[in-house]
Amino acid sequence: MNMSEVPVVDVRGPLTAQRGRLLGLLASLNDEQWAAPTAAPAWSVKDIALHLLDVDLSWVARDRDHDRAGMIPMSTRHEQFVRALGERNQRWVDGARTLSPRLITGLLQWAGEQLDAHLGTIDLAGASSVYWAGDVPLWFDLAREFTERWVHYRQIRDAVLPAGSDQPPDEFLPLVLRTFVWGFPHQYRAPAPEGTAIAVEVPGSGAWILTRTATGWALDEGEAGAPAARLRMSGEAAWRLLTGARYDASQVQLWGDQTLAEPLLSVRGIIVLDEPGGPSNRGRISIMIGFRKRGILIAAGAIAIAIGAGIGTATLAVGSAHAQGSGSITITGVGTDSQGQAQFPQVTVSVTCPVNDRFLVDATTVQGAASEGSLATEFCTGNAQNVTVNTAFPSSSAVYPGDGAGPVLVGATLQFVPPGTNFDNPGDTYIGTTANLTFP
Repeated sequence: MNMSEVPVVDVRGPLTAQRGRLLGLLASLNDEQWAAPTAAPAWSVKDIALHLLDVDLSWVARDRDHDRAGMIPMSTRHEQFVRALGERNQRWVDGARTLSPRLITGLLQWAGEQLDAHLGTIDLAGASSVYWAGDVPLWFDLAREFTERWVHYRQIRDAVLPAGSDQPPDEFLPLVLRTFVWGFPHQYRAPAPEGTAIAVEVPGSGAWILTRTATGWALDEGEAGAPAARLRMSGEAAWRLLTGARYDASQVQLWGDQTLAEPLLSVRGIIVLDEPGGPSNRGRISIMIGFRKRGILIAAGAIAIAIGAGIGTATLAVGSAHAQGSGSITITGVGTDSQGQAQFPQVTVSVTCPVNDRFLVDATTVQGAASEGSLATEFCTGNAQNVTVNTAFPSSSAVYPGDGAGPVLVGATLQFVPPGTNFDNPGDTYIGTTANLTFP
């Protein structure tokens, strides 16, 4: 199913209602709760509220007033774009922290009224775009906006309510998940024969079928009769998994071919840029992995081992910093994008580690002086799990104008992090590998 075939969903009413819930919650908080830490690292409740104010004001400035002064050029390379977006978000929060809670809630209400008035004049079927989905109707862009506001509201609520507090089912959760689910055809890249079907099920929210086509994976609503793999999860676990948050692993079940099932757990519905020791950078774009330039990974000393041409593999059974974790890294070669062009060196990681520990896969490609990197973080399920990270060729490769084709060095590391520690702690890096690829 193409996005153009999906019926229009009007989220303007839910946007207004969600803002009302946010304002009601903020109005009930004391000073200590405004300063409480949230699931967004380095951001407090106040910081998230400030970010949401920025989101509303930016929409009004850009779409109503046609002011592009704060826009990040789309011509920027992926890694640079994601980093620039995160830095822009952080600059706003840092500069606006002098505002009082009363001012923040008042400005949120005013900005929301301005946004609602503008959205009442737009054509929901008009053209728009989403960074990871390409050209889409405007209603989907707004649905994506709604999911960001909803997730940040839940982060605030979780931060200020006592653990274990009984809450009624969230009326907007199905809307959120029916938007997030479009991340699957754009991020899921497990190789499979054409016609392979995979089921994704969230009872109470919907059921979908991922089907392998000649050009990639396609998403349709419905229940698969005999899927090669199946992912079933509760609504609560689904939104947390799809945003990189902690979730109850008992509420997520996988069946079938594990090489097809495990990669489903890596799909995300919001931007997640995890930089060791840094803030969580979340913006208007829904994408899973943040790219970054980092040539240092290739020169990682003892953890990098040369395997030769074509394939790189490294395995570690036990590490001194966290003896319960084990894993392996395999550089599988060059994947293909939706146009069938060789463009993505893929790093496959097999991991077994205690439930709710975290691990990070960091991959970098280098050609000459140019490098390009990507990373992904996951929570351990307690069982064996596989993660595939798609890197990008550096700017000097044949994909982009530069020095032309030639050997491309691909390196990867795997880190385990027990609860309560960070990825920048010494000794967390367990294994690394490199492989020489020739492209094209």
